[in-house]
Formats: sequence, structure tokens, C-alpha cells
Amino acid sequence: MENSLLNKGANMGIKNDDGKTLLSSVEESEILEIIEAWETIRLVEEWPPSDTERLTSPNVNELKKKLLLAKGKYGQTAWHKVASEGNLESLETIWRVAKEVELTADELLLARNEEGETAMHLAAQGNHVRVLEKLWDWAEEDQINGNEITKKLFLAKDKYGKTAWQNAAAKGNIESLETIWRWVKEAELNPDELLQDQDKDGLTAFHLAVEGNKVEMLQKQWVRV
Repeated sequence: MENSLLNKGANMGIKNDDGKTLLSSVEESEILEIIEAWETIRLVEEWPPSDTERLTSPNVNELKKKLLLAKGKYGQTAWHKVASEGNLESLETIWRVAKEVELTADELLLARNEEGETAMHLAAQGNHVRVLEKLWDWAEEDQINGNEITKKLFLAKDKYGKTAWQNAAAKGNIESLETIWRWVKEAELNPDELLQDQDKDGLTAFHLAVEGNKVEMLQKQWVRV
């Protein structure tokens, strides 16, 4: 499929009626396959037959950046999609390609969808612990100013004022909650910022666990107070 599209000169950045690009609208199983095919594109570099056309030809890296950051109708990029579905292999491929085209860690790790959610929000909500762990590894690798990126990740709020920690609590995702808590301790951040943090309705993670009758979650949080 992908070879046929590329050979016919398909524009990977064009959006359909729902505002989705080819990459953000395909099924999970196809994402990695399409990205790998897209990485092999050299048509733009080889295509211009003259200096005049070469001057007006698009920059390969800029095209790739636009594709990586292209959002669908609900503000979802391919990065958000694979994080929400726990597709670690595709997430790793997107990260590798992003580094090749010199996207910064902030541009991916802190990228938000229409709901204001980062990849960490989505992974915590889906209890995709391996994805959470990989996001943490990448944040640590790209630290420039102390714990700046990791702190931003932990405290990033969606449009309802919820953090990834609160998402995990609301869903009763013990593994995700434990994973995030361990990182806070490792990064020597203030754990009270997570325990006492409130969403727009004034609810902490403890409130959200009560609402969902998440008994084990309540017990886990209580021993930390």
C-alpha cells in the first residue's frame, strides 16, 4: 500500500474531511509500516531536474516535521494516537524520526491534543506502563536544565486541569500510578505537588479514586500522606 502511494506522488500532509492526515487516520497496525516507508523517501531530493525547480522544492526535513506534528480533527497527532493505544514500537519509530529531523523533546513530550492531553496523560489513562517508562527515559535523556522537562511532564494539565497522575487515579490504574510515583521520588521532586494537586473542580487524585470506588487505589494513596 505505502509503496503504491509514494510512487504515485501522494501528498502525506493532505487532510481528509475529518482533518486527518494519512498518518493520523490509519489503523494502529499500519502506522509503523507507513512511517518506515516514508523514511525512505528521497524523491524530493532527487526530483528537481533544474536549478529553478530546485529552488522552489520543499525541504525534506520541514515536510517530515509537518507530518509528525499534523493534527486530526480532535487535535490528535500520530504520536498521541500510538501513546493512547500503547503501541510502543510505533512510538519508538516516531521518536527516532523526530530526532533525525531535529524536533525538540518538548515538541513531542509536551505536545497536546484538543483536550490538552500529552502522551503521558494518554498512556496513564490507558495504563500503558511500557509507554510511560519510555517517555520517562526520553525525558531524562533530554534534560538540559535539571529536572525541568520531567517536572513539566508530571505537572502538565489537560483542559480540565487534570495531570497524568490524576488520570491514572480516576481510572484505577495502579501500575501507572506506582510508576509515576517512583519517578517523582527518583527525580527528587516534591511529592506533595502530586498528592495535593487539584483539577478545575478542586478534586485531587484521592477525590477521583473515591468517586470511582477504587479501593486499592485509595489505600495506595493513603499510605503516602
